[in-house]
Formats: sequence, C-alpha cells, structure tokens
Amino acid sequence: MNSFQSEISKVMEYLKNSSRRRSNCLKRKVGAAVVEIDPNGLGILGKLISIGFNSSPVGLQPCKTCGRAGFNAGQNPYLCRVVHAEAKAIMDAYKSKKSRLVDCILITTLFPCAYCSDIIIDSGVEGVYYGEDYYGTKEKETIIDKFGEANIIIRKLDSVG
Repeated sequence: MNSFQSEISKVMEYLKNSSRRRSNCLKRKVGAAVVEIDPNGLGILGKLISIGFNSSPVGLQPCKTCGRAGFNAGQNPYLCRVVHAEAKAIMDAYKSKKSRLVDCILITTLFPCAYCSDIIIDSGVEGVYYGEDYYGTKEKETIIDKFGEANIIIRKLDSVG
C-alpha cells in the first residue's frame, strides 16, 4: 500500500468509527468525506473539506422506525427520509469551496447509490474511494460505467476492515 492509499485508509477508518455515532439512519451507518488532493498529481491528500453522515435533513427528527425495512438495496428509496452521507459531504463542501470540487476526491464507507453517483459526477470530484459494496453486480456495473464515462476514478479499498 502506498502513502496515498494509506492516507485514504486512515480517513476511511475515521469515517467508519464516526458514522457509528453520528449517523442517525436506522438501516445503515455511512460516512463520507471530500478531501483536496495535490493538483500536481503527486498523490498527496490535502485539506479535509467536509464530512457527511447519512442522517435526517436539518430540522427534521430522526426516524423512529425504518420506512424501508424489508426492502432490498435500492428498492423504494422514496420511503427513506435520510440524506445520504455522500450528498451531505458534497453539499457542505460547496459551502466552503463555492465551486465545483475539482482537485478533490470523495471517500465513502459504502459504494454510492445511483442517485448519489449523479450528485458525485456533477460535483466535479476526480475520484471516489469506497469501503463496502452495496449493490448487486448489475447495478454496480451501471454506476461504475457512469463514473467511467465521466472520467472519475472509482476504487474499492480492500484493505480497510
């Protein structure tokens, strides 16, 4: 593992541990971070721009029961009131960066859903590094193809436990 991967793994480990406490989703504890990278291509992580955890929108109470209980991944997303960690991290990054997130990567504990993949692509990040898989093969392939078409790197961090 090179130093870039080691730095990403440290952020991933922090997100995994923090999401257990900070996410108020009843089904999944997910964390995501937007991090600047060296624009000279040296593979060095820079400033942490933002962190997001899947949780209720600001001003709304957390769920008391999960509206999606019993459904498979991606089924009936409209039953969920949680804002996904990736979307929260990107929205918060916009507050401080005020522009597209070029020279940034997104680190997330879970493979992004189809909706978040569109937000990620639109944000301008250069890469996505994730911990766990979420979707079955077909859905995942479709999302990976979208990232490829947008020239966004997507990598699983197998070494993060």
